[in-house]
Amino acid sequence: MTASLADVAAVVLASRGGAHLASALDGVAWAGERIVLDPTGRLGAEPLPDGVRWAGEPAEAARAAWLLLVEEHEAVRPSLVAAIASALEAPGARAYRIAQEVIAFGTTLRLRHAPVRLARRDGVRLRLRTGLTPELAAGGGRAPRLPERLVTNAMPTLAAGSARLFANNACASSASPAISSRTINRSRVAGARCAVFIFRRLRQRRPS
Repeated sequence: MTASLADVAAVVLASRGGAHLASALDGVAWAGERIVLDPTGRLGAEPLPDGVRWAGEPAEAARAAWLLLVEEHEAVRPSLVAAIASALEAPGARAYRIAQEVIAFGTTLRLRHAPVRLARRDGVRLRLRTGLTPELAAGGGRAPRLPERLVTNAMPTLAAGSARLFANNACASSASPAISSRTINRSRVAGARCAVFIFRRLRQRRPS
């Protein structure tokens, strides 16, 4: 069945709020619904733009047929919006993967893995990939990869990075109780290793 951008609920995973959250919400202003997921429960007093609401479980809070998951430090460029619209015009799958670009120190890194970030709402749940990368689990079937990417602005400080990890840990505990502590610990280790790898790559490629 053909859908449009009005049939998308953009779910923003918040960790620090403030300007990053405001920018992320502005980048998905085209969506039919905008929902903020606050897994740590620390941002409830922060005001939200008109029409935006807080939620604990995106699949239950949304009314739209499709969910788009975005972290607050990620940007949705117009080219990605167009790719989403094209996919919804003739959907060939229940879910789609979206890769990421990491921008820091004037350098852009294109990450190889592409988590599922766009999926039909019915039956979907939030889960974590290795490295504490959130994605939507939409059940069986293939998940094609969209041709465009989310843009990730690298964490400017250690405190910002820690806040993001804390939020994702909270997602693992609240959104998917079945995830074992061993799995979460492995993801923490993998996430730390990934962060060190990206930092080293950026330092190597940073212009002198």
